[in-house]
Amino acid sequence: TVSAPTFPPTPTARQPHRSHAMIFFHLCVAFAAFVYATTKFEELKSQMEMQEKQAKESASKTRTLRQQIEAANNEKLNILKLSQRMMARQKELRNQKEEAEDAAA
Repeated sequence: TVSAPTFPPTPTARQPHRSHAMIFFHLCVAFAAFVYATTKFEELKSQMEMQEKQAKESASKTRTLRQQIEAANNEKLNILKLSQRMMARQKELRNQKEEAEDAAA
């Protein structure tokens, strides 16, 4: 004998209710994931902004230090030039003194 094809049982009254509950559950999970991702994104964004601010401050401090070092090097160079001029002047005065002593003798 040929048996009649078997179909899935007709849904009972509780199955659509379960389906709605499952959809609601998944929507809640998706919303929680969205809230978590948004919060995490804001945290990372604020951290990045803080790091950018620190980098700018660091660059500014570095620039200031470089300017101070350059100014100190220029001052050192000026002092060195002045020292060389003073030594040359002392040598010149010694020569003049020796010439005066030789002329007097």
